[in-house]
Amino acid sequence: MPEEKGGSPEWAWSLPRVEGPIPSGRPPFSFRWGDGVPLPPTRFSRLYLGSEFCQHLIPSTAQLDRALQEIQPDGLALSLLTPYVTDEGIGRLRVLFSHLFLHCLDAEVIVNDWGTLRLLRREYPSLVPVLGRVLNKMTRDLSLAPPEKRPIAPPPASQALRRSALGLPLYQHFLTGMGIQRAELDFPPQGLNLTGIVLKLSLHLPYGYVTTGRACPIGSLDRPKREKFRPVDRCSAPCQEYAAELHPASSVRLFYRGNTVFYRYSEGMVGEALKLAGEGKVDRLVVQLA
Repeated sequence: MPEEKGGSPEWAWSLPRVEGPIPSGRPPFSFRWGDGVPLPPTRFSRLYLGSEFCQHLIPSTAQLDRALQEIQPDGLALSLLTPYVTDEGIGRLRVLFSHLFLHCLDAEVIVNDWGTLRLLRREYPSLVPVLGRVLNKMTRDLSLAPPEKRPIAPPPASQALRRSALGLPLYQHFLTGMGIQRAELDFPPQGLNLTGIVLKLSLHLPYGYVTTGRACPIGSLDRPKREKFRPVDRCSAPCQEYAAELHPASSVRLFYRGNTVFYRYSEGMVGEALKLAGEGKVDRLVVQLA
């Protein structure tokens, strides 16, 4: 029988790298927090470190050590974010997993590549695998309106658009058989229907991702025309300094950061996301600082 969900959600920071003390306190949102919505605690209990979308942003062992030094005195837990990877990326992840195996035996690893999951299960069984957003398939159509602009749609159509692949019993059976007990989610403009999902759920805010790929427009800005929009062997990570806001005919704000397009939740979407946490349907909220 699946574990019953409920209680206050866990709060986590998500950082691509650790440059100083881990921040605490309320997240730096420009949104108003609605009445009846649980406010963040004065202290978060978990750090998400790394990137879900680019293997050039995989942390070094020095970065991982720094993160562990920052969080362990305060008892914060660690979740290592990992992207979809090539063989070279798998090699770099193996080094980090070996380090975690020695220094943080029960850390979570968010996987966005089936090869990464296979590596964990074969060689690092104590590390806890979590299904990442890239492997959690759902409708990411930004022509669908957020709640404050949402038209009335037939209930069957509305419910279908709000479902994730996680609601499929066969997929859940496959995931639990692979040792997955938790999955990461975005809140899409059309809302979320979490009916039938027995996995524990982590919801990211205030940014969701629309699409991603190995070619990086921002990382290739300084390259000759013939080399643009190709995967690169080395990258100076300009995406950590720059992002571009896009202006299509969309109902939400869009940003290009590195190889990934993100959308920022509207105030109504933030309210609905926090309501899911208040109802116990989501038991962890992950705040992305950038």
